[in-house]
Amino acid sequence: MKTINKQIISVNVNTFLSNMLIISILFILPVIASAQAGIKLTNNNSLWEKTYMPTRQSSLNDSVVTPTGRWVSRPCYALAIDSGSVYMGNGRLVTIVNISNPAHLGQRNKMESPSLVQDVAISGNYAYVADGSDGLRLGNLSHNYFDTARLFDTNGEAMGVAVNGNYAFVADGSDGLRIIDISNLSSPAEIGSFDTNGEAMGVAVNGNYAFVADGSDGLRIIDISNLSSPTEIGSFNTSGKAMRVTVKGNYAFVADGSDGLRIIDISNPSNPTETGFFDTNGETMNVAVNDNYAFVADGSGGLRIIDISNPSNPTETGFFDTKELALSVAYGSNHVYVADNAGSLHVLDISTPSNPTEADSFHTYSYSFQVAVSDNYVYVSQYSEWGLHIIDMSNPSDPSEVGFFSTIDPPTDVAISGNFAFVANSMKGLQIIDISDPSNPTETGHGGDVYSEYVAVNGNYAYLSDPYGGLRTIDISNPSDPLQVS
Repeated sequence: MKTINKQIISVNVNTFLSNMLIISILFILPVIASAQAGIKLTNNNSLWEKTYMPTRQSSLNDSVVTPTGRWVSRPCYALAIDSGSVYMGNGRLVTIVNISNPAHLGQRNKMESPSLVQDVAISGNYAYVADGSDGLRLGNLSHNYFDTARLFDTNGEAMGVAVNGNYAFVADGSDGLRIIDISNLSSPAEIGSFDTNGEAMGVAVNGNYAFVADGSDGLRIIDISNLSSPTEIGSFNTSGKAMRVTVKGNYAFVADGSDGLRIIDISNPSNPTETGFFDTNGETMNVAVNDNYAFVADGSGGLRIIDISNPSNPTETGFFDTKELALSVAYGSNHVYVADNAGSLHVLDISTPSNPTEADSFHTYSYSFQVAVSDNYVYVSQYSEWGLHIIDMSNPSDPSEVGFFSTIDPPTDVAISGNFAFVANSMKGLQIIDISDPSNPTETGHGGDVYSEYVAVNGNYAYLSDPYGGLRTIDISNPSDPLQVS
């Protein structure tokens, strides 16, 4: 039986009273205690362990920014945007959210990883996930599922990742910068590394240089023109703890923890100098930059919008209270996406800051493991309800459930292929559901009586992840009679 972590519990309002005792033990009491001593975020990784005060920061010149949409799930530590989707490092999940219409968010898929997701980078048809002590992991986006197999086992704790061409650059905690050749994904190989002095937390690549946010050792600039022999050519010791870094033009923007936003002139990489800084008052965790603005995920300070048109004198022009601790931020198409420690994705319309607008929001209830999307339908495997929900999303602003199928065990994953939903059913293996009529799903077949956590389908085969027996292969050429072949 899986242990449900308090961080990933959500409460169905219809069962609130019956669950009050559990929630008070797992959630309310710790929050009450933390209100007196600060909220301590611990993701089982000492590199991200921080203590925040719950007081929300504001300033006299705050302008009002309101959310366009909001997606609620689990604690979020990383965001990436690509082709109409946001990829959220969402606790131990990577969640894919459809943002083609930022006012009407919809979930596409998600995958649970062994460790808390620290960073996500998108390149081509793949998502590269920095997965802490579990190294670098790979998601195949063209097949709409994440491979649970580890791509490359780094020696340290993979905290940040950037992809440039055929190479992945991993900020690997105490093991510094690792450079992985990913030209052959079936056989990735480390071709170079550089041991920074601190704890490598984040990395950005620009031209022949990798810029590493190195914790208490500030910003390190690594020459990667010779990938097999990277060398440090410059550094700047920020006053705080460098968590993430973003590069634009001649400047590196460093999220420096309790010391706010630092703007470093890197026009001469061998002699970086600080041009300006802005003390955000919160705990600066991440930064995104677009045109003349830096968007700062500021922990208890929410989102801070900083005017950087004059890098030597950055000023705050806007603020958004995320209510929870803002941990990560990304920019895309006149919108800013902010992830917080409660697992919410906030979508902020900044196209007209003086006239922000608020649109629809989308929520899931109860304890959902996985989501798959096919045509106009979303399929949700609901662990706590032992079932598969089928939701009609043809009108994203008004989603409606059209069908439900009661599974034989708590479902942990779902994949869609043609007219069938393939459900991983914990201790009961694979269940194949006919969804040709979404309003009346029926079982077609059942097989592979093994412990199954994840399922992926390709052609005539379904692949089950069995934590006790490894990868299981099921022949589904006859869906009514699936056969385990390995």
